[in-house]
Amino acid sequence: MLSIPAVQVVKVYPGLRELTRFNLAAQRRQLQQIGVRRAHRHGIGSEFESLRDYVPDDEIRHIDWKATARKGHLVTRQYELERSQNILMMLDVGRTMWGELEGRAKIDYAIQAALLLAHVASFFDDRVGLLAFSNRIYTFLPPRRGRQQSYAVLEALHNLYADLEEPDYRTAFHFLEERWPRRSLLICFTDLWDPVSARSLIATLAAQQPRHLPVAVTLLNTSWVRAREQPPETAEAIFQKVAALETLQQRDQALRLLAQKGVLVVDSSAEKLSVELVNRYLEIKERMLL
Repeated sequence: MLSIPAVQVVKVYPGLRELTRFNLAAQRRQLQQIGVRRAHRHGIGSEFESLRDYVPDDEIRHIDWKATARKGHLVTRQYELERSQNILMMLDVGRTMWGELEGRAKIDYAIQAALLLAHVASFFDDRVGLLAFSNRIYTFLPPRRGRQQSYAVLEALHNLYADLEEPDYRTAFHFLEERWPRRSLLICFTDLWDPVSARSLIATLAAQQPRHLPVAVTLLNTSWVRAREQPPETAEAIFQKVAALETLQQRDQALRLLAQKGVLVVDSSAEKLSVELVNRYLEIKERMLL
């Protein structure tokens, strides 16, 4: 047996395949092929920027009819989006994110989505920050813009693991209030396990308004959906179906209550989380909700 001593610590980073796919698709103007809504630095803003030829999916209200009459074809007005908005990602690494989905740790899906969002937000020149917590604060990066901040987020996330501690949302948001009072898009990566933790999350996120725009990002366990929809053939399958029905009903109630309180929600299956989160971020920018 050959034994080779380890001489140095090697960092193991999350997979960056989604970032590579986004970059390639953006360069080729093929973002829709990877599920991302049309993304560019122009949109519905307050400052007129330029005129360009109409393309499919442009809104009719943005057509410049005078320019259209002069040129003989449809011409669209472009407006510059508000720049350098604050995006603060709050990553729950407590028990709600412990466990696996589809053979991978739930926290890994959240980290992948957070990395892609940080990368896309830097593409739009927004300031991006990070707060990771469970029953204590693990790391905090105040929002900054630029590609270097994306690398800082990667460094902060690469060695994070979920623990079995109860997430303390109040402490996390109090910490944030003391260190970052500026209005921000607060994106909280968490999950809904039981009514007790859901009540705490709902109350704390709803209280962030109107200072911030809160978004709850949760992972839908598709095995529960399959158990709910499949006809049971054994006694064990019956118990699984009943448990799935009860769990999904509780989650639906919590998600509806979040929406009623004015909290935006991204509830996605694990494999679609990154793309659906980026699409919601782009929608928020386009609609100027922040």
